[in-house]
Amino acid sequence: MTTMDRRQMLSLMGAGASLALPMPAFAQGALEKPKVTLGVGGKSLLYYLPLTVAERKGFFKDFGLDMEINDFAGGARSLQSLVGGSVDMVTGAYEHTLRMQAKGQDIRSTIELLRFPTIVIAVRKAIADKVKSAADFKGLKIGVTAPGSSTYITVVHAMSKVGLKATDASFIGVGGGASAVAAMKRGEIDLISHLDPVIAKLESDGDVVTLIDTRTEAGTRALFGASNPAACLYLRQDFIEKNPNTTQAAVNGLYKALRWIDKASPAEVADAVPEQYHLGDKALYIRAVQASKDAYSKTGVMAQDGMKSVFDMLKALDKEMVRGPVCPEGGNDGGVSPASPSRRFKSPGLVPGLCLRDSLDRPPASGVGGVNTNERPGSLASPALMRLFPVHRRTGVHGQRHLELQCGLRGVLHDAHGRGAGGGRTRRADAAAGA
Repeated sequence: MTTMDRRQMLSLMGAGASLALPMPAFAQGALEKPKVTLGVGGKSLLYYLPLTVAERKGFFKDFGLDMEINDFAGGARSLQSLVGGSVDMVTGAYEHTLRMQAKGQDIRSTIELLRFPTIVIAVRKAIADKVKSAADFKGLKIGVTAPGSSTYITVVHAMSKVGLKATDASFIGVGGGASAVAAMKRGEIDLISHLDPVIAKLESDGDVVTLIDTRTEAGTRALFGASNPAACLYLRQDFIEKNPNTTQAAVNGLYKALRWIDKASPAEVADAVPEQYHLGDKALYIRAVQASKDAYSKTGVMAQDGMKSVFDMLKALDKEMVRGPVCPEGGNDGGVSPASPSRRFKSPGLVPGLCLRDSLDRPPASGVGGVNTNERPGSLASPALMRLFPVHRRTGVHGQRHLELQCGLRGVLHDAHGRGAGGGRTRRADAAAGA
């Protein structure tokens, strides 16, 4: 190991040691937009727990960000608000980014929050003897957070696997929280596709029988055939390019929340959220948190097989996803791919696992995942960084994992000239550039 490499390694080790210390806002440069508006569809749901934790614990403020949160009835509504320009960013389902890219909307995921959907499909107990599987969903009234949301997509996917179409059932938006519980208890719906604590409440009260459960990795793989990344933070690419420091601050706050959730007890989580999120039963909420803890991302980085799983699901449901020559591994000349949204995107941005490159079958031009990191000052990596963590020929795994290790840390890698490893301002919290 060269002297420079030893210096870099020691700096990285110092960054790791700082994990045990408070993480103050680092000198990432002034935020271009210190006050931003974020959309979410059902904030009280455990699906969005990292957002609530980041807000309640002041993690966004730690990085200089004043975050105004607009809570909508479902994920589809928050997506619409982003497209319409009424919010700057969204915590929502990863699948929305791929669907919008297929429609020509340049929207990017920046950090994974949930490793699998945690969505449960359950039938009203009174008719459970007649509804045993997705094959029996025809003609039913199905409650989802909102039509077009991830809860809707999940149940439609389950139906498609047994030859049914979305038009074979009626879908009713029941929102999140207490309104969803009430819809089932009043008999307004026959089936519900929803999340905890709503599902936990209905199960505990004996109102439903669970048929499909993606709160576990095994249940997720049973339905989708692989992991299936769910909640993430996504933004328009033009916002990322105009507001890189602001975007990074949002990623940092959420990553800090993920780390807190990983170490906190379920009781501490319950104490951190508003009391109304417990739906009147704090002990039940604590059990729901315990059951869901493994679903939260440890790194903020999406798995490649998971992105392909989401892409394959959407291709089967949405003809727009297959309009162009698409290769799930990347290497496409247009359209959408989980490994590379489209070659027309020139800026690396902050995209977890969605690495832009000319082709995964050729060595990267330079830097992470084939992104030309010499494209502009302050890029995500540099030759000095790559000497310490060589880029894997296909996925840039080592370089990306290094950037992930830097997420939210105080330590900074320096090259031989004492500059940040990016050659200029160093984006230390890039959980986005993952393996």
